[in-house]
Amino acid sequence: MNPRQKAVFEAKQAMRLGTEDPVCVPCGESNPLRLVLPKGHHPTGEKRDPSMKTPTCASCHQEAHFRARRDGVTYGVREGRVQARTSSRLRALASFLQMVVDYLRRWADELEGVGQK
Repeated sequence: MNPRQKAVFEAKQAMRLGTEDPVCVPCGESNPLRLVLPKGHHPTGEKRDPSMKTPTCASCHQEAHFRARRDGVTYGVREGRVQARTSSRLRALASFLQMVVDYLRRWADELEGVGQK
């Protein structure tokens, strides 16, 4: 990709995200070429809430779906009853937020030098 093509692509990515400084929520990756777009990641599932989305890099997007499967969260389903849908949204969001918490703890440990020799 030549510099002009890259600049155009990055500008389009920023437009899709609605910001010129997109950042992966869990890990902080800021290279727009590595972010999952145009849809972003739907932490509660796209069918449950299509408007709730967040930028993630490809690695974190894959990890989020791995964790969700491990935690028993299903995607691609829009439950009928409000209670069932809300319960599923909360479980999916909790799985995603736990991933973010794990990153935050790791960064705090790095700052404190925990586990470093």
